[in-house]
Amino acid sequence: MAFPETFRAYQYESYGPLENELKIQSNVPQKKLGAEQVRIKVHSASVNPIDYMLLEAVGQLFLGKAPSANEPFGIGFDAAGEIVDVGKDVKRLKVGDAVYAITPFSAFGTLSEYSVVDEQFVTNPSNLNFDEAASVPLVALTAYQGMFNHAKLQKGETVLILGGSSSVGMYAIQFARAVGARVITTASAEKAEFVKSLGADQVIDCRKEKWLDVKNTGRFVTILPMTQPVKEAEFGAQLISEVHVHPSADKLASITKFIEAKEVKPVIDTVYPFEKALNAYAKLKTQDGLEAMPFPKTYRAYQYENYGALMKELKLHDDIPQAKLGSQQVRIKVRATAVNFIDCMLMEGLGEAFLGKTPSANQPFNIGCDCSGEVIEIGTAAKRLKVGDAIYTMAPFTAFGTLAEYLVLDEEFVAIKPSNLDFNEAAAMPSVALTAYAGMVRHAKLQKGETVLIFGGSSCVGMFAVQFSHATGVRVITTTSSRNVELVQSLRADQIIDYTKEKWLEPHSVDAVYDCGVEPSAWNDGAQLVLKNSGRFIILPMTMPVKESEFGAQLVGEVYNTDPSAEKLDTTTKYIESGKAKHIIATVYPFEKVLDAYAKLKTYHARGKLVVEVEP
Repeated sequence: MAFPETFRAYQYESYGPLENELKIQSNVPQKKLGAEQVRIKVHSASVNPIDYMLLEAVGQLFLGKAPSANEPFGIGFDAAGEIVDVGKDVKRLKVGDAVYAITPFSAFGTLSEYSVVDEQFVTNPSNLNFDEAASVPLVALTAYQGMFNHAKLQKGETVLILGGSSSVGMYAIQFARAVGARVITTASAEKAEFVKSLGADQVIDCRKEKWLDVKNTGRFVTILPMTQPVKEAEFGAQLISEVHVHPSADKLASITKFIEAKEVKPVIDTVYPFEKALNAYAKLKTQDGLEAMPFPKTYRAYQYENYGALMKELKLHDDIPQAKLGSQQVRIKVRATAVNFIDCMLMEGLGEAFLGKTPSANQPFNIGCDCSGEVIEIGTAAKRLKVGDAIYTMAPFTAFGTLAEYLVLDEEFVAIKPSNLDFNEAAAMPSVALTAYAGMVRHAKLQKGETVLIFGGSSCVGMFAVQFSHATGVRVITTTSSRNVELVQSLRADQIIDYTKEKWLEPHSVDAVYDCGVEPSAWNDGAQLVLKNSGRFIILPMTMPVKESEFGAQLVGEVYNTDPSAEKLDTTTKYIESGKAKHIIATVYPFEKVLDAYAKLKTYHARGKLVVEVEP
């Protein structure tokens, strides 16, 4: 297979801080191939703490020499790719084989487009893609040798793994579970469920609890250099040794068997483009990289197969297959969601017009546009978010489906959850806050000192419209019933009109009218009378036919499409975190009681948002 004479690789000419010394070189010459070596076109590589430890601290000690401008050092031990050339004595592998490899200290340099490695350090797994395969060798071998070569773990024994959510710890848990050992591990509280999903039987919160008693026949194995001097064993337990990895294709083949048997799986945090290797090391050094969280193959979600009465057609299904993740998408574990009138409208009246298609038994439709939760997986091109982020989102019409345990959505629609809201509170926000914001800011273009009349100040959209307007410095007048007067006063409305007893305002006295869906004929029936001749009228939605403007006020339009985006949600977050706007929740329902939430919604008497808690 053809290959270029030169290639790109990361190298360093001096020991020192990685971010200063590590450079990408674009004209590195191909090495001559030894008789027992293979040349690999590297598709994926991974970064490890040992990389920067060698560069910044222990390189001279471990390698016995220093890099220079004439002889720069490569970096990286793990690689996955395709063999493009083989030495004359290579027996096992051939050109075209998909492989993964670990290099010894004498040959590291996998963070490059090509790598020459002895055949003995290379093998070929069958069920991993290149990214997955590149994440395996060093950490899996370290865990494998610790569990089996050193601790010699047997079925029925108990192992305590310190650092179960570390890259090595994750494999150690899985190897131990695979041989039938009982696994106890330490991890932070937020990672407890993750390590349990890998097979841990018991998790000790490393921030709050001490370890357990150890049997006097126990064995202690560490991957870290021992603190000196070493205290002698007091109770008979044995200090085996530190784990020094001795790479070989045989050991990689043993690991491959575990992986192909699905007893062990690779876990990836983030995939970076080659040009962003320094970003990967920066992330590694923070030790904040939360592992890609596991998730089930199927999940529960509400769907409908026909348009019609929501209470009749909407069903909870418990075997929905996980969607494939696109490169710019994120997978969300939904913690809470909310019900909205648009859900009912799409199912019962407007679905065909808005969506341009109908549901069926083979292609049922999902429901719901608001949710909050956690990111558990990110696509290869997702840049802003990371696994473990607490988020909230409004899905666009094309991706409805938040009334579910899991959701796949383009990253552009997902924002970090306001820091001062829990998941239920955050789920109450997106669609109503964005609708209010679109009406007040984008359509009405309200300015400080103006006056706005909001029809329906106690509606979910109206409550945010009142707060956003007040925060802008606008005088807020709103309509509501007498039972909701105190509620809208608490949101800082300046004047309240009881629509059950009073009509609106003096002629031509307000700059904007925002109808939150409660006075559909307002433009035709009298809104023009209260608007100044420069006034703006916004509604969701309009009653037809539309009467022409009589006095110069402008019918700006209907707020149908709020064009959801993370950027707009970030703006909303600023209002929330600064205390200028707050959510109002009427009731929180369990996931199984969604139909009760819709029944309440349809009464039009909920004082605030109806939230569904998917996972407590």
